[in-house]
Amino acid sequence: MKHILFTASWLTVSVALLILAATGLAAGATYNVIYRFQGGTDGAIPAAPLIADQAGNLYGTTQTGGSSKNCYQGCGTVFRFKPPAKKGGAWKKTILHSFNGTDGSTPFLAPLIFDQAGNLYGTAGNIVFQLSPPKKGSGEWTETVLYTFTNGNDGGQPNGVIFDRAGNLYGSTQTGGQYGQQGAGTIFELTLTKNVWSETTLYSFQQVGDGNQPGVLVFDSKGNLYGTNKGDSVTCTPKYPFRCGDVFELMAPARKGGAWEYAVIHTFQGFNDASYPSFSGVVFDPSGNLYGTTEGTGGTGNINFEDSEGTVFELKPPAAGSGSWTETFLHDFPRPGGIDGSYAIGSVVFDESGNVYGVTFRGAGHTKALCVYEGCGIAFELKAPRTKGGPWKEVILHAFTDGNDGAAPTSALLLGQGGALFGTTAFGGGSTACLDGCGSVFEIVP
Repeated sequence: MKHILFTASWLTVSVALLILAATGLAAGATYNVIYRFQGGTDGAIPAAPLIADQAGNLYGTTQTGGSSKNCYQGCGTVFRFKPPAKKGGAWKKTILHSFNGTDGSTPFLAPLIFDQAGNLYGTAGNIVFQLSPPKKGSGEWTETVLYTFTNGNDGGQPNGVIFDRAGNLYGSTQTGGQYGQQGAGTIFELTLTKNVWSETTLYSFQQVGDGNQPGVLVFDSKGNLYGTNKGDSVTCTPKYPFRCGDVFELMAPARKGGAWEYAVIHTFQGFNDASYPSFSGVVFDPSGNLYGTTEGTGGTGNINFEDSEGTVFELKPPAAGSGSWTETFLHDFPRPGGIDGSYAIGSVVFDESGNVYGVTFRGAGHTKALCVYEGCGIAFELKAPRTKGGPWKEVILHAFTDGNDGAAPTSALLLGQGGALFGTTAFGGGSTACLDGCGSVFEIVP
């Protein structure tokens, strides 16, 4: 059965004070909690994005929990939710795999992907894995470890994988590379030959000059790779040289076996240029423009360096095929504590009308439990301008409260059939089995 791949695409969040911002509130948006995780064998911290198959089943991971005792609080799980047969019914949750430490652990924020045969692929710890469904349609899924990174020249802590048209897997690692144990990360390819996957490092980051800690990757139509990294500076403030994260391209070689060419297409510089693009990377629109989010300070018109805590941005390619990409900000988020969101960690998704949807990790003004200083986050829509060059209008679809509805969404939303949006919250959800709640899966019908 053919499956639809939804890509989406956690970075360290700085704590800061906020200023208030006014914004629109959604009229008629319906928010439903599909599931509240309970920790333990049930799993906890579903921070990664969801994907779906053609039947509308949702798939994702939890960073902790599961049946294994080899990791503190469990090694994490892969789960599936089957939609109800009747509207308003309960979704059915199934754990497809519990990691045990030796076969992977604590899957990070990267999404799962499908191949054409319905197998799932992802990363957990230093391992790239495949999960194959049972042949008879029910029963346990079978895990196969495709490759284990060594934290050496091949990198360490992979950020998920994506397929090229030939069936090879590509991804990035947050650590390792040819520049020693303190390497700044890599971009890699996994190739299947005679049932054995072999790893090739396409690029090793040096940190100085080309950034460090790359995030989730995406292909363009020509087979070139694009992504984000954390830049050179450890602290992005006016007191230090301004290099606060990059958007980069890794150009595919013209001939087989040639070298991939690395180029930075935009460097964030703080102030009115934002800082720290999200780990979730960037996405293309149908016209070839790149969109993404930043966690850190900056944004259009923010002369004060600390006027903003995140942005949604667009990068438009040069018209002549060479030259600089043009940056535009769709929205600037204020500092935590107001009605608007802050810390835009997840990437964005488009609907057919060109409207943009996403989440913020903090903001919305609620002050309960773990959200006492900064708010629990929001799910938002940015309505496309009616005229070219006009302003994008933000609408809050849901403001999380750290109650039963969840708290701290960290990854991109999934646009499902009929325009429904699906997502996860890393914390909240009402369970007392976890200190800050075990997280939730939710649905929003705009």
